[in-house]
Amino acid sequence: MKKVYLNFRKWAMQCWQNIIAKIHIIEYIIESGFGIRIDPVPLKVQFAVEAFPAIGKNIIYVDIGLMDDERQERRYRFTLAEELAHIILHADIYKKV
Repeated sequence: MKKVYLNFRKWAMQCWQNIIAKIHIIEYIIESGFGIRIDPVPLKVQFAVEAFPAIGKNIIYVDIGLMDDERQERRYRFTLAEELAHIILHADIYKKV
């Protein structure tokens, strides 16, 4: 019985570590892989947007409420990925600005 418990515990810990890794992987890609800083600011209240890339500054501004709301983790990750995609896809346009 103890062996079954230890195997389950090991499996559960691996699952938990995978979940944690997925939560932070997009932040890691943006900050370490692309050298872009993620800055939380109150965007939704002031400008009614959740995030935007700062052209020429290597910063993605993200709404602090979205970043801190555990219920919206998926939306937060998607929003970061979307902003990174804008930076990559529109790099030639951003260079001209």
